[in-house]
Amino acid sequence: MGNNTNISIRDSIATKMLVAVLALYLLIATCVSIIHLWVEYRYQKENIIEDLGDIERAFTPGLAVNLWDLDENSLQASVEGMLKIPILVGVKISNNEQTLVAIGGIVKGHGKKGDVGFHINLSGLSDEEAAVHEAELYTFEMFERQFQISYNLDGKTIPLGGATIYSNSSVIYRSMKSQVTMLAINVFMTLLTFALALLWAVNHYLRKPLGILTDATAGISLNNLGSFSVDTKTSGHNEIKLLGEAMTAMTANLHEAISIREETEAFLRESEERFHRMFREHNAVMLLIEPESGEIVDANKAACKFYGYTREKLISLPIEKINTLPLHETKDVMQQAKENQKNYFEFKHRLASGEIRNVDVYPSAIVINNHPLLFSIVHDTTERKLAEDELTKYRDRLEVLVEEKTHELKKAQSELLQRERLATLGQVTATVSHELRNPLGTIKTALFSIDDSIERKEPHLATRSLELAERSIERCVNIIEELNSYTRVKGLAISEASIDDWLKVVIEEQAIPEGILCELNLSCDIRTSFDQEKLRQVMVNLIANGVHALQEEDSDGELLQISTRLLNGEYEIQVSDNGIGMSDETREKVFEPLFSTKGFGVGLGMVIVKSIVEQHHGEISIESKSGEGTTVSLRLPISPQES
Repeated sequence: MGNNTNISIRDSIATKMLVAVLALYLLIATCVSIIHLWVEYRYQKENIIEDLGDIERAFTPGLAVNLWDLDENSLQASVEGMLKIPILVGVKISNNEQTLVAIGGIVKGHGKKGDVGFHINLSGLSDEEAAVHEAELYTFEMFERQFQISYNLDGKTIPLGGATIYSNSSVIYRSMKSQVTMLAINVFMTLLTFALALLWAVNHYLRKPLGILTDATAGISLNNLGSFSVDTKTSGHNEIKLLGEAMTAMTANLHEAISIREETEAFLRESEERFHRMFREHNAVMLLIEPESGEIVDANKAACKFYGYTREKLISLPIEKINTLPLHETKDVMQQAKENQKNYFEFKHRLASGEIRNVDVYPSAIVINNHPLLFSIVHDTTERKLAEDELTKYRDRLEVLVEEKTHELKKAQSELLQRERLATLGQVTATVSHELRNPLGTIKTALFSIDDSIERKEPHLATRSLELAERSIERCVNIIEELNSYTRVKGLAISEASIDDWLKVVIEEQAIPEGILCELNLSCDIRTSFDQEKLRQVMVNLIANGVHALQEEDSDGELLQISTRLLNGEYEIQVSDNGIGMSDETREKVFEPLFSTKGFGVGLGMVIVKSIVEQHHGEISIESKSGEGTTVSLRLPISPQES
């Protein structure tokens, strides 16, 4: 153990702890002693005050007789007897005229050393005699008790004067002197015992183990880190033992950390050697560049071959001698690469021959020997750039060709659409001609019948013909209105209404044939905005289709159901029937213009229905099964959008 591990008792932490503990104990013991003495003093004081009362009761009758008899000798004997009581230090007696007639001991101030005797004169004491009993001030507290002296004569109380008896704290101090001495001896002995016990404990449980730890710490070296161990020779699971175990664990961890560091350094050296071998022998062009100065620190064989310089010449050049960018732009680029803001650049590099080559550079910020560098991989893209330029020319030419062909296609499409319009117009014309021919023939026949009835002067026979003509004219009007609705789409006339109430009114306006049961289930219960007239046209068309399906010869159904309900942000209207239904082929063609399964009409009804629903930004769907019935569902938004 070296001299630096020898610690004097005076400088030892254990000694300082011992001194601190003893000082604390002494402070506490002193405070407790003072409190004890103060309590004892208060107790003794109360006892003295009670004793003064007993003295009053004992001497009052004798003093009364002495004053009544005007017997100075007896009065002197009474005062002398009172002063012999240990707790009394003074007596003062005055007559009924408040004249001082007897005084003994100390009657003023806080006490006086020596015996001042007593003075008695029933005629009255002089001021000089009284002054003898007035003490100089010092630290004794004065206690006094005053009482009246009276004489009982034949049952009559005659006042004779008053008396005051005195005591002070010196009486208490005399009685407590032995207690204070014993208390001081007790504190000293306790402190000494406690100090010796604590000194032994501190030395045994703290100073020696700490010395062992200090010696063990001084002996730690790199050679014994792996085998280091310390035993503090303490029993139990205590702080010193834990400190020793922690020190043992710390040295073991330190040994492991040093071993790992040595392995890591060896691995890094090996990795650096592998990097240098890879760097030198790799076929890709590689440069190591100092980012602050732009100097080329190292270059591999491929770089020397590509640029046409020897390695010594190449690493003596700054990067701006190779890069054709201006110097300030080159520095900006290196700063971006250093901060990893960008890891790909396109440059033009100048070779030793003066030739300019297009290159892609991929820089990475690395650290070699604590020195930041840019590791740059350079790819020659000159041939690729030439190919890209050729491709660009071909692409531009191709775009021109595509534009020309697109123009030709648009022209052909326009001609095709014109032909389709003409074909559709011809189909519509044929359908309308067919549909109008029948009601017009009926009108012609009705007019002939009316003319014949007029010639025969039987006008009553023309009534049926007029009704037939009116129905035919109405049929022609309906056909024309369907064509107008299909060809002329008008904007919506939005207004607010209750869906359920509005739907009830629409259904009440319809003439439902006998034998068909119309069942309503309206549970929407909202107000919203929509084009009431156009949706009325939709509902009339759907109800008419349902009635027609129920009236077909092959139909066994008789139920038409109309319902409403709320969905997520939408409301739904459903029209269902249990009529003949539709095949899948028919259902797929329902929304095609001029398609109809009826023996009359132009086949535009469902086309118009879908158009109106879509104008409201809604959706229409059809579910149908042949022989079972059809359900048409309309889904419309609660908050309408502008159309």
